[in-house]
Amino acid sequence: MGSSGSKSRKTKKKPQHLAKVGSSANNHTSIHAERKGAVDAMGLSGLSKGARTTIITVVALLFIAGVFAFTFVRFV
Repeated sequence: MGSSGSKSRKTKKKPQHLAKVGSSANNHTSIHAERKGAVDAMGLSGLSKGARTTIITVVALLFIAGVFAFTFVRFV
C-alpha cells in the first residue's frame, strides 16, 4: 500500500503550478478570473465579445438617458 502522495493521476498530466502571490502573472490571473466571474454573474458568459459589448453599451446609454431625464426634465 502506498501513501496518497504516490497514487497515480487519472489524467497523467503534470500539475499546473501557480505564480507567486503579488507577481504580475498572479495579478493578471486574478483580474481575469474576477472579470470572468462578473460576466458569468450577469448571464453574459455564452455571448460573443461583440454581442456582450453591444448589450453593455445599450444598458449604459439607457442609464445615462434616465439620469439625464430625471435631472433636467421637469415633471408637470
